[in-house]
Amino acid sequence: MVVPEKTTVTLDIVAQDVAHSWWIPKMGGKFDAVPGKTNYAWFKAPAAGKTFTGQCAELCGAGHATMIARVRVVTVPEFQAWLDQQKTAIAATQKAGAAGRQAQEANKPLPGEPQAAPTTPAPTPPSAAAGGTDLAAGRQVFTGAGCGACHTLADAGAAGKVGPNLDQALGKDPKSAILSQIVDPNASVEKPYVANVMPKTYGTSLSKADLTALVDYIYQVTKK
Repeated sequence: MVVPEKTTVTLDIVAQDVAHSWWIPKMGGKFDAVPGKTNYAWFKAPAAGKTFTGQCAELCGAGHATMIARVRVVTVPEFQAWLDQQKTAIAATQKAGAAGRQAQEANKPLPGEPQAAPTTPAPTPPSAAAGGTDLAAGRQVFTGAGCGACHTLADAGAAGKVGPNLDQALGKDPKSAILSQIVDPNASVEKPYVANVMPKTYGTSLSKADLTALVDYIYQVTKK
């Protein structure tokens, strides 16, 4: 969580699955998150430049130990700049997602992809899962998985600022390294980024074919 300094922050605390508990010790007491109910809390952030940590205080399941919370306090101008970046990233991701859905529904390439002449049947592109270069398939996985909300990637029209800029960070990475960073993002985290921000579930939530398509796509469009 990013908050402006010396500002009262109010929280609407909810849960979608089981009971959890929001607890940043230096920000006040524990507040339960209960499915079907909304609890409310507030705190006033101190001076900028500090990060406060906490954890879910309710034993909620196998992933309880990994439910870490962080509150980073910044100046009001820094917060406004961060908020503007998030809005831009969300808008870009929604736009790209809409384009991806429309292209998938129409069974045609995304804007910018070459299209065959109407009188000539379009050749079947090689499968990314089989080692081909079907960029459209990989781009759809990138968009559908919400990667653009956190990462910048010019080819996908993504401008996220939460995580590394993929156009700059992956120019020399092999496919194996890209795959590792997707399925195990906490294995290697460079400053100023922190662990436990990127979901660790892509290795199971994405099919093997989708993972292969995503890795191939990122590798192709960032290769220098």
